Amino acid sequence: SNPIDNGGTNDEPDIEVAASDDIEKAVQHPHEENESNGSKKENKNLIIETKEVDFDYDDSIVEEEEEEVCGMPKRKCFAATVITLVITAIALGIGVGVSGGRKDDESTGRRSIPTTAPTLVISLEPTTLKPTPGPYMQDLASIVLPPGKELQSLDESDPEFMALKWMAESDVRGVPLKVNSTELLERFALATLYYATSGDEMWSSSFLWLSGSLHCNWDMIDCSGDGSVRGISMDSNNLTGTLPVEIFWNLKNVEEVNLGSNLLSGSLPSEIGLWSKASFVNLEANALKSSIPTTIGQMERLKNFAAALNQLEGSLPSEIGMLSELSSLQLWQNTLSGSLPVEITKLGKMKYLGLGNNLFQGTLHTEFGLMSDLIDLQLFGNSFEGSIATELASLSQLGDLGLSNNDLTGTIPSELGSLTALSVLVLSNNDFSSTVPSEFGNMSLEYLNLEENSQLSGTIPTALSNAPLLSYFDVTGCAISGSIPTEIGLFTSLTFLDVSKTPLEGTLPSEIGNLNQLQTLSVWGTKISGSVPSELSRLSNLSRVFFDGTDLSAGLETLFCDLSGSPDFTFWSDCGGFEPELVCNCCSDCCDPNGSNCEAVAT
Repeated sequence: SNPIDNGGTNDEPDIEVAASDDIEKAVQHPHEENESNGSKKENKNLIIETKEVDFDYDDSIVEEEEEEVCGMPKRKCFAATVITLVITAIALGIGVGVSGGRKDDESTGRRSIPTTAPTLVISLEPTTLKPTPGPYMQDLASIVLPPGKELQSLDESDPEFMALKWMAESDVRGVPLKVNSTELLERFALATLYYATSGDEMWSSSFLWLSGSLHCNWDMIDCSGDGSVRGISMDSNNLTGTLPVEIFWNLKNVEEVNLGSNLLSGSLPSEIGLWSKASFVNLEANALKSSIPTTIGQMERLKNFAAALNQLEGSLPSEIGMLSELSSLQLWQNTLSGSLPVEITKLGKMKYLGLGNNLFQGTLHTEFGLMSDLIDLQLFGNSFEGSIATELASLSQLGDLGLSNNDLTGTIPSELGSLTALSVLVLSNNDFSSTVPSEFGNMSLEYLNLEENSQLSGTIPTALSNAPLLSYFDVTGCAISGSIPTEIGLFTSLTFLDVSKTPLEGTLPSEIGNLNQLQTLSVWGTKISGSVPSELSRLSNLSRVFFDGTDLSAGLETLFCDLSGSPDFTFWSDCGGFEPELVCNCCSDCCDPNGSNCEAVAT
């Protein structure tokens, strides 16, 4: 609908249209001239889409001021140009139709000519173009975007673009554009984090975020004296999305970052190594899925790193051994695999090492004994094999050792008895074939779990009575034999005693009645027999009793029915089946004499 540029100058008024009669004739009757010469041709179904043009001009001006162009008056030149264009379009359409539609006539050998003219459509629909960012936004992008990113490559829905747009159009603070401006870089990084993790829709708290206030005043942001971001504490804030690389590139002065217990997904970017000043990083309880980047070795000041309860995979990079200040590493409950790099044992300041519930395999390095500052070592729930290295006895400060649910074999080293600071020892669900070392009585044990080691034999060591703080003792499913020693009455701190599924026999010692703190007593599936000692009636804290599958007979109701009034009281015995061994009106569950087919008693 726009006029054709006819080369007019500014010396005279622009004449932007031709005579309407000429245009109409050229468009609607392109073949009338040929008809007058007697050579009529039929052009059917010709469709030319145009937009109606309003021709509004003064004829007197045209007649008086016309300039000759292309050898004729300007107005006629314009009309002739339009006619030429229309005729050319028609010719091209007919040519395409003939060449594409003609076919040899097999009977005459002649070529047939189509009788229907092609359809020609001229579309004048507007084209939608992507808005061009203004100069300020372009200059801002050149300063704050990390290497490898350009404004032109960003989509309008990208968090980086949205952050740039906010700073360029809505941020009333108006930070001056200066290269290496800490405020500019950090403000952009935090705005990108906001958009990348659905801050406008999902966050639990976002007070002052994307306001005109200094970003140091935004909720959950802590700055140092020089105005740079020192800490980010956004745990349990419902962050949903991925970690943008901008927070690593532009927040290089950060020291503490807590993003735990959110909904972060995607990868752990290799740019994390840029946080060279960070001493504390918590990413626990998210949905991060990637390997741990080798660049983590560049975080030379890192003391605490936690990324447990994610979906991290791959091997543990040996570069972790470069983190000489690292004192706590928590990576449990992931899918990390392979052997542990021996470099990890060089971390002399390590105190808390949690690698449980992964897919690690191989043997336990003897070099673990060199980590003299270790207080807590958790390697449970993996596929480690071989024996426990006696060198672990050198860890004089070790207080908690978890090696359960592995494939460890051999003997339990008696040397572990020298770990006088050890209070929690969990060796359950392995294949140890020795006895329970009597040296364990030398430790300050509070929790000892040896269950499901089917080849662990011997007797219950009476030396454990020398561990006055022992509150949890479990040998379920082991090959422990003999009887429960009378010295059990000296374990006065016991709250949990489970000797189920063992070959133990004999009677229940009356000394159990001295265990005033006892809450759980389980002897099911043993050969223990006889009457239940009346002294057990003194156990006022007892809430869980499992006597099913034993040969215990008399005294149950007299001793325990007074305790059954508690809503949490659980009492199982052989009071079920066709021929119950005993009657128990206050039992919560009754089993058949074999200790199976147990059913809850209706109340």
